[in-house]
Amino acid sequence: MPLFLHGAVEKITGYAETEFTSGKPRWDQIIHPEDLFRVYFSREVRQLVSIPGYATEREYRIYRKDGSLRWVKEFNRNICDDANQPILIQGVIYDITEQKATEEALREAEEKQRVMLQAAGDGIILADLKGNFIDLNKSALRIYRAGKKEDLIERKVADFIPPEDHGRAEQDLQKVLAQGHVEIIQYPLLRTDGSRTEIEANVALIRDKSGSPAQIIAIIRDITERKRSEEDLRESREKMSIVFESVGEGIAVTDLQGTIIDVNEAAIRTAGYSRKEELVGRNVLELTFPEDHSQAEERAKATLEQGRSGPAEYRLVKKDGTEFDIESNTTLLRDKNGNPFGFIIIIRDISQRKRTEDTLKRIVSEWRTTFDTMSDAVLLINKKHQIIRANKAAARFLDLPFHDIIGKSCHQCVHFTSEPPEYCPHILTMADGQEHSVEVFDQQRGRHFQITTTPLVNLTGSVHVMHDITERKEAEEALKTASIETLETMSRLVEASDPYTAGHSKRVTELAVQIAQEIGLPAEQIETLRIAGFLHDLGKVGIPDTVLNKPTRLTQAEQVMIQHHPVLSAETSERVAAFKEAVPVIRHHHENWDGTGYPDGIKREEIPLLARILSVADSYDAMTSERPYRRARTNQEALAELRRCSGTQWDPGVVDTFIKIFQSESA
Repeated sequence: MPLFLHGAVEKITGYAETEFTSGKPRWDQIIHPEDLFRVYFSREVRQLVSIPGYATEREYRIYRKDGSLRWVKEFNRNICDDANQPILIQGVIYDITEQKATEEALREAEEKQRVMLQAAGDGIILADLKGNFIDLNKSALRIYRAGKKEDLIERKVADFIPPEDHGRAEQDLQKVLAQGHVEIIQYPLLRTDGSRTEIEANVALIRDKSGSPAQIIAIIRDITERKRSEEDLRESREKMSIVFESVGEGIAVTDLQGTIIDVNEAAIRTAGYSRKEELVGRNVLELTFPEDHSQAEERAKATLEQGRSGPAEYRLVKKDGTEFDIESNTTLLRDKNGNPFGFIIIIRDISQRKRTEDTLKRIVSEWRTTFDTMSDAVLLINKKHQIIRANKAAARFLDLPFHDIIGKSCHQCVHFTSEPPEYCPHILTMADGQEHSVEVFDQQRGRHFQITTTPLVNLTGSVHVMHDITERKEAEEALKTASIETLETMSRLVEASDPYTAGHSKRVTELAVQIAQEIGLPAEQIETLRIAGFLHDLGKVGIPDTVLNKPTRLTQAEQVMIQHHPVLSAETSERVAAFKEAVPVIRHHHENWDGTGYPDGIKREEIPLLARILSVADSYDAMTSERPYRRARTNQEALAELRRCSGTQWDPGVVDTFIKIFQSESA
């Protein structure tokens, strides 16, 4: 039967403390039947009640009073008597139902991802930062001709690359580590069976949640057949080039009416015929696309008048009926007397060029559409800081029409200054050719922006991308406020069971921050100290108030319980990511300068500086606060005690700083 239950247990189980302490229900009655044996009869439970100082944690399901099922995590630690025999079990319980649901969803997502990766047609490889295999999918095993993963795991990727390519592979690896990715690199590959193939790879860097490089992923594809086709195509093109150079462009000779008199082999091929006889005697209009007849006739008249005509584009119809684009140059033929008798037409098939032009037009149109539909403002800036192009979002962000943006300097439109600001990322990008990013607050528009500059080709300028981060900044500020409120709430929770310590954590925090500011510590360390100040007594939550406020001397077991609270405070705080930096400060705030403190007995500079500061502030407030077992000391009495134990219990430098602050405020 529990001796003491914290109020949070009622929140988790739905049962009041009195129901548990009266034995209705017993704790084992609310545990899910499938978990009951493991919770009460496991080897860890036996060790918990028999081995001094033993601690354990376990997860199991319970039924709340309303019948709903919840997952909980329980941390247990035994407390020993003077003979070092376990006499009490101290436990902390957390509701982890939502965490369990999240873990299950994550497991399902990871399983789906694993199935997708295994089913991928391309080979996928995971390697560590030294280039050793970690994992491969089935397609990768097929490319390597490996029977199972174990044939490759922990071997080096470079082992399957010919020695002559090792240097290039190492360069690409370093490029991936530096840039984050390398696209489309090709290597010969040595398979496990000794055969050789060609692969194409896209390689990228995987980072962990802190942003540090963790693994390398490579997507590989066997391109042996494609390389063979490319080689065949290359050889074919070389042969075609030789033929083309030998015969020149397509040439057709006609009379004045456009009847073909002669053609060369290139013209025959261009028109899709195989023999000269198929074209000689036919009129060129028969080969011209009907809608282009009038244009062809007009060009013929112009040639008769001028003697020649410049490039003209037509559509011709091949023997099989397909149309294609040509570019022609026509010259008038004259006899020895200067009389016109025909035309010589040089033709060039420009179908591919036309298709390319159409593709380029489409790409330009798509690019412009994409450019103008981007939610971020995009500006192209030349070396002189002049805006040479802007998208619609830029006009919206800057609240200026396009004609007031193009040609203006970026600092005029963005910052409303006559000269670039000191933090101008464009100047940095022009100096080193690298991407730079800054966050600025636009007071005139009342918005936060992240401005990123990326160099243009040959450093002719840079691309400015302005991303509105106002909502993110507001959310960060709200989160910061919520974190501070959470800390204050947790500190009030600690003090709720002890009316004598009301406001203690807040006062200690304020005193500690004053000391840190006087010493000149940076803002990041002061923020860590602030968190530690609010949380340093969190471990007292599990200590009965009869022990905390006992007016007589504590027993050894009670003393152990009290001296263990910094450890519990640190372990509890460590479970919140935002509090991790404060954990060492919390754990060691009861260590003494001479090594006689607890829980670890470290001394002097081994104790973190922030913990030494917190110790002085904590001790001063404790001495000047009323307790059931002693009266509050005066400020001068507390300062005298700090001086007396400076160099034994407390850091002399911190004590001197604190006394200096106190004296300056009293002056």
